[in-house]
Amino acid sequence: MPEPTHQERCSMPEHDGRPHPVAEQYPHAGGWVIVAQGDLDPESLPPLRRAMEKAAAALPVLVLDVQAVTFADTSVLDLLLQLHRATTLRIAAAPPHLLRLVDITATDTALDLYPTVAHACTATTPGQRRESNATDHQLPTATS
Repeated sequence: MPEPTHQERCSMPEHDGRPHPVAEQYPHAGGWVIVAQGDLDPESLPPLRRAMEKAAAALPVLVLDVQAVTFADTSVLDLLLQLHRATTLRIAAAPPHLLRLVDITATDTALDLYPTVAHACTATTPGQRRESNATDHQLPTATS
């Protein structure tokens, strides 16, 4: 992937009257970092999806810095899971509301989460994942 332009490194223009969901993007440690920001929902996701798909096609590691994300719904989880299947996706600096979303949807068993971008970029092992527990999602059974 080519070196980012000055515009890619700086704040992006507004998208639909709110901050652009891609604040910046840049190469780091053999991968590509995309800094997401603001509210992420179906209406704001297309520019982020395009940036992530472009990076995933060009480089083996994609780091998504979500520290500045103020809102995320399940459409974001869908995007993360799709990209997780397509490339090595590392999610960095997730705020508490996003951690809660991945926890209650049990996607924390699939996604690689890291405390910082630096940790995500230099990791040699998968990030923090909750161990899948087969009893987490089983319905109670009647006993004789």
